[in-house]
Amino acid sequence: MARRQIKCTTKNLSREVTHVGGQDTYGTSFYEVERDAVYHIENNIHSYFTRVDGREAEVLVVTINGVKHLRTSSDGTTRNNLSQLPDC
Repeated sequence: MARRQIKCTTKNLSREVTHVGGQDTYGTSFYEVERDAVYHIENNIHSYFTRVDGREAEVLVVTINGVKHLRTSSDGTTRNNLSQLPDC
């Protein structure tokens, strides 16, 4: 299982994350739709995290109104939240 750092996101007009991009532990870049990252997490294919200002947050799958989304773990800062990352 590769560990992937999400460094950027693509958001729709409602500012909801639609795609994530970054680099894995092997140095390989990735850019994928959110549902693929959800699948990878749920099936233990990859794990994901963000890192901003030296603070790391795990990326988790949450279900909101029956739809699965990605969300960073709570760590006392919003700077490493997916919606706060730069655009891909």
